[in-house]
Amino acid sequence: MLLRLDATTLMVTHDLPFALQLCPRSIVLDDGAVVADGPTRDLLGDAELLHRHRLELPFGFVLS
Repeated sequence: MLLRLDATTLMVTHDLPFALQLCPRSIVLDDGAVVADGPTRDLLGDAELLHRHRLELPFGFVLS
């Protein structure tokens, strides 16, 4: 349903695979500050970024 909306949508989630599925662009916030902004796939593929901001993909999850 969310993919069919013809409007800009703001989604807040800690579910990174869900964000990858629905959001072409993401912003990572840490302690209220924007620390990264870009294509969701690129951000989730940056292991150092995820580690630095205490984010992790589910065990066994592979970016395809």
